Amino acid sequence: MTMISSHNKISAIFLSALLLLSLNACKTAKDASRVYEHGVGASDNQPAQMHSLPDDYVKMTQSYVPWTDVTVPVKLTMSAPKSVSLSGTMTMVYGKAISMTFKMFIVEAASVYIDTDSVFFLSKPMGICYAESFERFSAASGLSLCDIQSLLLGQAFYPGAGTLSADDISLFDLLEVTEPANDGLFIFNMSPRINTTLAEWYFTAAAPRAEVEAMPQVFALNVKAGETTVECTFAQSEISPAGKIAAKMQLEGSVKKHKIDLVIASTYSKALWNSGATANKMKISTGTRILSTEQLLKLLNNRM
Repeated sequence: MTMISSHNKISAIFLSALLLLSLNACKTAKDASRVYEHGVGASDNQPAQMHSLPDDYVKMTQSYVPWTDVTVPVKLTMSAPKSVSLSGTMTMVYGKAISMTFKMFIVEAASVYIDTDSVFFLSKPMGICYAESFERFSAASGLSLCDIQSLLLGQAFYPGAGTLSADDISLFDLLEVTEPANDGLFIFNMSPRINTTLAEWYFTAAAPRAEVEAMPQVFALNVKAGETTVECTFAQSEISPAGKIAAKMQLEGSVKKHKIDLVIASTYSKALWNSGATANKMKISTGTRILSTEQLLKLLNNRM
């Protein structure tokens, strides 16, 4: 792999991360067959021993456990728009900061740091750093820092609300997916009740149909915003100090006409939870070129 090739692949990661985190949030089209609207009680007459949409929502959100921090090994694998694989470490401090450091050929290649004030994406081989205020980032996406952390853990969230609770059911319409056959699964969509932007989004969750008391889990998030369409799928579920989470997240779709296929796999068997960890800010060397959002998008579109 040449140095130029490495630069282009790291550029692809920058573009993917920037655009995916900048997706607007809002409402989805309702194409499922049964709807539970909070306050309507559409499931009040359901027979015993059947799944109830509101009950399943409550069971799922009650499985989310408060946490303070986590440090975990991660592997990032991208097959589009470029093919690349990087390993590194992610540290998250709930509601305060996220840091990721990735290596290529044992050398630090890229770093990400996000807190409630700023967003930084640093490429050491390219000698560039994208820097933006989190206020602008949040205004473009509708996402809080807690929302991004929930996404990385494979837990459902509502933009701006962070980790969901049972009381947040009023934020969603719940829709049972009845077609096609669901291989013994009770599947339902969670779409926002209020449309606040031009994008559309919804979560999809599932539980074994034969196990009424089984805990449902989110397995997909679909987003459409203009020409941007992204499906985020979650796999390898496990119980952690943060409750039920997913160790693997895959992002597939088209972002501003660029095909995206990105997998982030976390090794939670080696994670340190609630240890008082801090997400350290990256060190930016003298001579590093600092880019605005507009400059970075122009640069990356030219390189890709």
